[in-house]
Amino acid sequence: MAKELRCRDLGTECDKVIRAETEEEVLRLAGDHAAADHGFDINESQMIEEARAQIEKALEIDPLNAASQGFLALHSFYERRYDEAIAQAERTLSTNPHFVFAHGALQGSFHKKQMYEESLAAAKEYFSVLGRRDIQDALERGYAEGGYQGAMGLAADTLASGPDVPPVDVAVAYVTAGQKARALEYLEKAYEERTTDMVFLDTYPTWDSLRDEPRFQDLLRRMNFPSRADVEVPLR
Repeated sequence: MAKELRCRDLGTECDKVIRAETEEEVLRLAGDHAAADHGFDINESQMIEEARAQIEKALEIDPLNAASQGFLALHSFYERRYDEAIAQAERTLSTNPHFVFAHGALQGSFHKKQMYEESLAAAKEYFSVLGRRDIQDALERGYAEGGYQGAMGLAADTLASGPDVPPVDVAVAYVTAGQKARALEYLEKAYEERTTDMVFLDTYPTWDSLRDEPRFQDLLRRMNFPSRADVEVPLR
Protein backbone atom coordinates (compact mmCIF):
# COMPACT_ATOMS: atom_id res chain seq x y z
CA MET A 1 0.00 0.00 0.00
CA ALA A 2 1.33 3.42 -0.95
CA LYS A 3 2.32 5.82 1.81
CA GLU A 4 1.38 9.49 1.73
CA LEU A 5 2.15 12.71 3.56
CA ARG A 6 0.11 15.91 3.28
CA CYS A 7 2.11 19.10 3.53
CA ARG A 8 -0.89 20.86 5.09
CA ASP A 9 -0.77 18.40 8.00
CA LEU A 10 2.64 19.85 8.92
CA GLY A 11 1.16 23.30 9.53
CA THR A 12 1.60 24.84 6.09
CA GLU A 13 -1.00 26.26 3.67
CA CYS A 14 0.36 23.99 0.94
CA ASP A 15 -1.94 21.39 -0.64
CA LYS A 16 0.90 19.18 -1.84
CA VAL A 17 0.33 15.45 -1.19
CA ILE A 18 3.42 13.27 -1.41
CA ARG A 19 2.93 9.60 -2.23
CA ALA A 20 5.40 6.73 -2.51
CA GLU A 21 5.65 3.02 -1.85
CA THR A 22 7.79 3.34 1.28
CA GLU A 23 8.04 5.74 4.22
CA GLU A 24 11.70 6.34 3.42
CA GLU A 25 10.82 7.47 -0.10
CA VAL A 26 8.00 9.69 1.19
CA LEU A 27 10.41 11.40 3.60
CA ARG A 28 13.02 11.87 0.86
CA LEU A 29 10.45 13.40 -1.49
CA ALA A 30 9.12 15.58 1.34
CA GLY A 31 12.62 16.93 1.92
CA ASP A 32 12.98 17.71 -1.78
CA HIS A 33 9.61 19.46 -1.79
CA ALA A 34 10.46 21.51 1.31
CA ALA A 35 13.69 22.72 -0.28
CA ALA A 36 12.24 23.41 -3.74
CA ASP A 37 8.88 24.93 -2.82
CA HIS A 38 9.28 26.30 0.71
CA GLY A 39 12.90 27.40 0.71
CA PHE A 40 13.96 25.11 3.54
CA ASP A 41 17.45 24.69 2.17
CA ILE A 42 19.37 26.47 4.93
CA ASN A 43 21.96 24.28 6.64
CA GLU A 44 21.48 23.29 10.25
CA SER A 45 24.32 25.37 11.59
CA GLN A 46 22.73 28.47 10.10
CA MET A 47 19.35 27.56 11.57
CA ILE A 48 20.86 27.20 15.04
CA GLU A 49 22.55 30.61 14.79
CA GLU A 50 19.40 32.24 13.43
CA ALA A 51 17.24 30.75 16.19
CA ARG A 52 19.53 32.13 18.91
CA ALA A 53 19.57 35.54 17.22
CA GLN A 54 15.77 35.64 17.13
CA ILE A 55 15.46 34.63 20.80
CA GLU A 56 18.01 37.23 21.87
CA LYS A 57 16.22 39.87 19.80
CA ALA A 58 12.95 39.00 21.54
CA LEU A 59 14.66 39.41 24.92
CA GLU A 60 15.98 42.82 23.91
CA ILE A 61 12.40 43.90 23.26
CA ASP A 62 10.98 42.27 26.40
CA PRO A 63 13.72 41.17 28.84
CA LEU A 64 11.20 39.72 31.30
CA ASN A 65 9.35 37.54 28.80
CA ALA A 66 9.19 34.09 30.40
CA ALA A 67 8.86 32.19 27.14
CA SER A 68 11.91 33.85 25.57
CA GLN A 69 13.96 33.28 28.72
CA GLY A 70 13.01 29.63 28.86
CA PHE A 71 13.63 29.02 25.19
CA LEU A 72 17.08 30.61 25.46
CA ALA A 73 17.91 28.11 28.21
CA LEU A 74 16.61 25.25 26.07
CA HIS A 75 18.47 26.51 23.00
CA SER A 76 21.71 26.77 24.98
CA PHE A 77 21.24 23.14 25.99
CA TYR A 78 20.67 22.23 22.36
CA GLU A 79 23.95 23.94 21.46
CA ARG A 80 25.70 22.04 24.28
CA ARG A 81 26.49 25.28 26.08
CA TYR A 82 25.59 23.66 29.36
CA ASP A 83 26.91 26.30 31.76
CA GLU A 84 24.94 28.97 29.91
CA ALA A 85 21.86 26.74 29.88
CA ILE A 86 22.07 26.22 33.64
CA ALA A 87 22.52 29.92 34.36
CA GLN A 88 19.69 30.94 32.05
CA ALA A 89 17.34 28.23 33.33
CA GLU A 90 17.96 29.25 36.93
CA ARG A 91 17.28 32.90 36.07
CA THR A 92 14.05 31.90 34.36
CA LEU A 93 12.86 29.68 37.19
CA SER A 94 13.61 32.32 39.84
CA THR A 95 10.68 34.31 38.48
CA ASN A 96 8.74 31.63 36.59
CA PRO A 97 9.08 28.42 38.61
CA HIS A 98 6.57 26.47 36.52
CA PHE A 99 8.19 26.96 33.12
CA VAL A 100 8.61 23.36 31.97
CA PHE A 101 11.18 23.97 29.21
CA ALA A 102 13.54 25.65 31.67
CA HIS A 103 13.24 22.68 34.03
CA GLY A 104 14.07 20.32 31.18
CA ALA A 105 17.10 22.35 30.11
CA LEU A 106 18.32 22.51 33.70
CA GLN A 107 18.03 18.79 34.35
CA GLY A 108 19.55 17.86 31.01
CA SER A 109 22.49 20.21 31.45
CA PHE A 110 23.25 18.98 34.96
CA HIS A 111 23.19 15.41 33.64
CA LYS A 112 25.56 16.24 30.80
CA LYS A 113 27.99 17.86 33.24
CA GLN A 114 27.78 14.73 35.42
CA MET A 115 26.34 16.79 38.27
CA TYR A 116 24.06 13.94 39.24
CA GLU A 117 22.77 15.17 42.59
CA GLU A 118 21.71 18.42 40.94
CA SER A 119 20.24 16.53 38.00
CA LEU A 120 18.15 14.37 40.33
CA ALA A 121 16.85 17.41 42.21
CA ALA A 122 16.00 19.11 38.91
CA ALA A 123 14.19 15.99 37.70
CA LYS A 124 12.04 15.96 40.83
CA GLU A 125 11.13 19.60 40.27
CA TYR A 126 10.38 18.92 36.61
CA PHE A 127 7.93 16.12 37.39
CA SER A 128 6.44 18.15 40.23
CA VAL A 129 5.55 20.88 37.73
CA LEU A 130 3.99 18.21 35.51
CA GLY A 131 1.93 16.93 38.46
CA ARG A 132 3.54 13.48 38.34
CA ARG A 133 3.88 12.58 42.00
CA ASP A 134 4.26 8.93 40.98
CA ILE A 135 7.46 9.76 39.09
CA GLN A 136 8.78 11.81 42.00
CA ASP A 137 8.18 8.82 44.28
CA ALA A 138 9.92 6.53 41.78
CA LEU A 139 12.94 8.82 41.70
CA GLU A 140 13.18 8.74 45.49
CA ARG A 141 12.73 4.96 45.77
CA GLY A 142 15.10 4.28 42.90
CA TYR A 143 17.77 6.51 44.39
CA ALA A 144 17.52 4.76 47.76
CA GLU A 145 17.95 1.38 46.06
CA GLY A 146 20.41 2.12 43.27
CA GLY A 147 21.69 5.69 43.34
CA TYR A 148 21.27 8.06 40.43
CA GLN A 149 20.94 5.45 37.69
CA GLY A 150 18.55 3.48 39.84
CA ALA A 151 16.42 6.60 40.28
CA MET A 152 16.33 7.35 36.57
CA GLY A 153 15.72 3.71 35.69
CA LEU A 154 12.72 3.34 38.01
CA ALA A 155 11.34 6.67 36.78
CA ALA A 156 11.65 5.39 33.21
CA ASP A 157 9.89 2.13 34.09
CA THR A 158 7.08 4.09 35.73
CA LEU A 159 6.70 6.34 32.70
CA ALA A 160 6.69 3.34 30.38
CA SER A 161 3.94 1.61 32.35
CA GLY A 162 1.60 4.58 32.23
CA PRO A 163 -0.92 5.53 29.54
CA ASP A 164 -0.50 8.20 26.89
CA VAL A 165 3.19 8.88 27.47
CA PRO A 166 5.01 9.79 24.22
CA PRO A 167 7.64 7.14 23.46
CA VAL A 168 10.31 9.81 23.00
CA ASP A 169 9.79 10.90 26.62
CA VAL A 170 10.26 7.32 27.77
CA ALA A 171 13.39 7.00 25.61
CA VAL A 172 14.82 10.16 27.21
CA ALA A 173 14.31 8.66 30.65
CA TYR A 174 15.95 5.38 29.70
CA VAL A 175 18.96 6.98 28.03
CA THR A 176 19.42 9.17 31.10
CA ALA A 177 19.46 5.97 33.16
CA GLY A 178 22.14 4.54 30.89
CA GLN A 179 19.80 1.85 29.52
CA LYS A 180 20.62 2.19 25.84
CA ALA A 181 18.72 -0.87 24.61
CA ARG A 182 15.50 0.28 26.24
CA ALA A 183 16.00 3.81 24.93
CA LEU A 184 16.43 2.48 21.41
CA GLU A 185 13.33 0.32 21.80
CA TYR A 186 11.24 3.39 22.52
CA LEU A 187 12.87 5.43 19.77
CA GLU A 188 11.77 2.68 17.39
CA LYS A 189 8.22 3.10 18.72
CA ALA A 190 8.49 6.84 18.23
CA TYR A 191 9.62 6.26 14.64
CA GLU A 192 6.69 3.92 13.99
CA GLU A 193 4.26 6.48 15.44
CA ARG A 194 5.87 9.37 13.52
CA THR A 195 6.40 11.32 16.73
CA THR A 196 7.19 14.95 15.92
CA ASP A 197 10.18 15.16 18.26
CA MET A 198 12.01 12.60 16.12
CA VAL A 199 13.00 15.44 13.78
CA PHE A 200 15.63 16.36 16.41
CA LEU A 201 17.09 12.86 16.56
CA ASP A 202 20.24 13.70 14.63
CA THR A 203 21.30 16.70 16.72
CA TYR A 204 19.68 16.71 20.16
CA PRO A 205 22.33 16.30 22.92
CA THR A 206 20.24 13.77 24.81
CA TRP A 207 21.02 11.16 22.17
CA ASP A 208 24.79 11.68 22.02
CA SER A 209 25.54 8.47 23.94
CA LEU A 210 23.62 6.49 21.30
CA ARG A 211 25.33 7.85 18.20
CA ASP A 212 27.74 4.93 17.81
CA GLU A 213 24.99 2.34 18.22
CA PRO A 214 24.13 0.51 14.96
CA ARG A 215 20.39 0.60 15.72
CA PHE A 216 20.55 4.37 16.21
CA GLN A 217 22.49 4.84 13.00
CA ASP A 218 19.91 2.70 11.20
CA LEU A 219 17.15 4.95 12.51
CA LEU A 220 18.98 7.99 11.15
CA ARG A 221 19.35 6.29 7.78
CA ARG A 222 15.66 5.37 7.63
CA MET A 223 14.73 8.96 8.46
CA ASN A 224 16.93 10.23 5.62
CA PHE A 225 19.15 12.41 7.78
CA PRO A 226 22.30 13.55 5.97
CA SER A 227 25.56 12.01 7.08
CA ARG A 228 27.34 13.73 9.96
CA ALA A 229 30.13 14.78 7.59
CA ASP A 230 27.61 16.79 5.55
CA VAL A 231 26.12 18.71 8.48
CA GLU A 232 27.79 21.44 10.48
CA VAL A 233 26.45 20.84 13.99
CA PRO A 234 28.33 21.87 17.14
CA LEU A 235 29.09 18.71 19.12
CA ARG A 236 30.97 19.92 22.18
